[in-house]
Amino acid sequence: MSLDEGNSLVTVLTCADPMEAMFARSLLESAGIDVHISDEVMGSLYPPMLTGGIHLQVSAADEESAREILSQPAPPDDATH
Repeated sequence: MSLDEGNSLVTVLTCADPMEAMFARSLLESAGIDVHISDEVMGSLYPPMLTGGIHLQVSAADEESAREILSQPAPPDDATH
């Protein structure tokens, strides 16, 4: 579902690490979920802890799917093998 269809946005993740936010965004977008990152510009100018964190938002219709995707455990780190 597209974010520009007038749907309300729901925050599904708040994080302080920009890399975590980008990874989560990638996961959701690969599942076909449109993602909006609030404070994306502010977070790049100031540490996210000063701006209240980086908020990933999706349409209310996609909230349940997004939360399920984000709740999955991360794949094992193969860099140590």
